[in-house]
Amino acid sequence: MFTLSAVRGAEQAIMLDNAYAALKPGGSLCIRDHGLFDMACI
Repeated sequence: MFTLSAVRGAEQAIMLDNAYAALKPGGSLCIRDHGLFDMACI
């Protein structure tokens, strides 16, 4: 998931709850956000 930083702080928990609810049983959610000096986003 690369959109977490684009969601307002108050709505991040709602978005994560929705993503978790959409997972199949035993599924996992991978979260990666842009960091300082992350050349992939430049």
